[in-house]
Amino acid sequence: MKIQLLPGGGANNPKEQYLTSFLINDELAVDAGALPLALSRARQLAIRHIFITHAHLDHMAGLPLMLDNIFTEMSQTILVYAIKETIDALHQHIFNNVIWPDFTSFKNSNDVNLQFQIVTPGQPIKVNDLEIIAIPVSHTVPTIGLVIKNQEKAIVISGDTGSTEELWLKARNLDELTAAFIECSYPNRLSDLASKYGHLSPQLLFAEYQKIGKNIPTFAYHIKPAYLEEIITDLQALENKHIIIAEPGQDYEV
Repeated sequence: MKIQLLPGGGANNPKEQYLTSFLINDELAVDAGALPLALSRARQLAIRHIFITHAHLDHMAGLPLMLDNIFTEMSQTILVYAIKETIDALHQHIFNNVIWPDFTSFKNSNDVNLQFQIVTPGQPIKVNDLEIIAIPVSHTVPTIGLVIKNQEKAIVISGDTGSTEELWLKARNLDELTAAFIECSYPNRLSDLASKYGHLSPQLLFAEYQKIGKNIPTFAYHIKPAYLEEIITDLQALENKHIIIAEPGQDYEV
């Protein structure tokens, strides 16, 4: 399984993540914040499936822009998977024919369009050779983390979350788990603020990592640009070789 944290819009420092998106095996995306900024039109057209973890802007802002960019050339329907609360928010606030066209309400000349599919937490969804399971996590709006498996390996993506339990219980019971991607938004000195707003700091991330109960590569992502260097210092101070800062644009074979 190939996974890449896409570059998130940092003009002066490519490590800065203003927007969040992962690309898996080149045709499945997790979150859509950075899709039209990080990918060529050809690579955008190759995406068939997009999972949105929650409705916050940095995780979905690229979706309407990407659709506008590729809609006339789409030859297959793009399926967007999310929990009902997220889909309702996207319809009400974005794809409402005021802020942006409702790309679910009409089709292009190839007779395809955007379609939403409601995700039921805990119920597997098959996408080609992958199985994706959504698990609720702890954030300020309804949010899911994801367990993504193929026949041999599994990874977990936390989504935006504070301290949570169900996701790590699922991860701990996966013998084939090979990697975790865990958000880390604030430095240690702002751990209380992180907890208040459903996020993690390096010391809080380490507590979540320990819940997995496995010494697997664990990639910190969703690092707020204003605190990038401070968070890097805090993560390095953990002195844990398994906790790694995710590099935007790098392919990880996991």
